[in-house]
Amino acid sequence: MGTPIGPRRITRVRQVAIPAKLMKEADLSIGDDIYLRLSRHHPNVIEIVPARVVNDLLDLGLQADRSR
Repeated sequence: MGTPIGPRRITRVRQVAIPAKLMKEADLSIGDDIYLRLSRHHPNVIEIVPARVVNDLLDLGLQADRSR
């Protein structure tokens, strides 16, 4: 895990601003789709997963199924 940046406050409408530095390091841009999930290793940690990563993993799974 990298060095935490924050704290950040969750607004009344459950929004959180992602710092520009983290956006750049994660190769995220305004308008990108993301998924949120609870970490498997740390149950109180929420992970942000870019939709392109989820799509790539789904594509790999479909390709593996086709090769069987």
